Amino acid sequence: MSDPCFLPHSSAVSTGPCREAKKKVLIVDDEYLIRYSLKKLIEREGYAVFTAGSGHEALRLFEEQRPDIVILDIRLPDSNGLSLLKTIKESCPAVATIMATGCPEVQSGVEAMKMGALAYLEKPVDMDSLKTLMRGTAPAAAQIQ
Repeated sequence: MSDPCFLPHSSAVSTGPCREAKKKVLIVDDEYLIRYSLKKLIEREGYAVFTAGSGHEALRLFEEQRPDIVILDIRLPDSNGLSLLKTIKESCPAVATIMATGCPEVQSGVEAMKMGALAYLEKPVDMDSLKTLMRGTAPAAAQIQ
């Protein structure tokens, strides 16, 4: 199988020989404090977390880490979050993508959902809602069968 979604998560974090690997989360936001805060909160939930401050950096980390979940800002300094969502979904349709924005717009929310986003959240993100969404996701490689 040549689909990159089928690649084993060889770099996944493991907590022991009989334990399941942690789910990987990629946080993409141009605001450092948002990235840092989300990273710390999500790590406490037991996820392996990677962060990117730009679309370019996000695509590089996405290819390197193959995260199970992507939390993606709509507005980035070097790209549009919806364009990035499209690229991610074309590469790996099963990855759970949660869009976040400080400026919610009905049109971009509808477009994101049509493109396969799991959710469209307004900043500041409600952590309880985010945790519930994240718990409901299966690893991307396991969703394709």
